[in-house]
Amino acid sequence: MMFRHSKNQSSTSNAFENEFALEVLKSDRLRVTILIGVLISAQVILAGLTALSFEQFQRTFHGNFKGFLLTFALFTGSAVACLMMERAAIYGKLATS
Repeated sequence: MMFRHSKNQSSTSNAFENEFALEVLKSDRLRVTILIGVLISAQVILAGLTALSFEQFQRTFHGNFKGFLLTFALFTGSAVACLMMERAAIYGKLATS
C-alpha cells in the first residue's frame, strides 16, 4: 500500500532538510576553525618553549630535538593546510546555499 504525500508536506520536508544541512555545515566550520586554532597554538607554544630552553630540550631528546621540531612543523603545517582547504570548501558551500 502506497501513501501519497501532499505537495505541502514535501516542500516542508525539503525546507527542513536544507536548513538541517546548513546547520551541519556551520557546525563543521566551527569544528575546523577550532582545530586550526589548536594546531597553531601548539606551534606557537612549542616555539616559545624552544626559545626559552633549547638546551634542555636538546638534552631531553638526546641531541635530536631539531629533527623533532622539523617533524612537528611538517605534520602540523600539513594538517593546518588541509583544514584550511576544508574550511574554504565549507565557506563555498555556505555561500551557494
